Amino acid sequence: MIRLGVRCPAVIAEAVLAELLELAPGGVEQVDSPDGMSEIIEYAVYGARGELPDLGGLDAVAGGGRVEVHAAEVPDDWEERWKRFYFPVLVAGRT
Repeated sequence: MIRLGVRCPAVIAEAVLAELLELAPGGVEQVDSPDGMSEIIEYAVYGARGELPDLGGLDAVAGGGRVEVHAAEVPDDWEERWKRFYFPVLVAGRT
């Protein structure tokens, strides 16, 4: 599986998202900036090999501005790894 990450300035984020949704109608994940910078937005699109290009890193234009694009291979065990971050929550005596 390939993860295509697109980072852009927040001022053009909605326009970039609109363009991404045309290319990936199945959905786009919005990822919080790891450095806490609210002026940068990152979107991620996931797909199988052959569905998304393995680009490495490059600069592109989308939404009327410059964006950074990074492609990375997603480890094969992703279907199990995500479970480490989710736990049942007790709400009004129910789980």
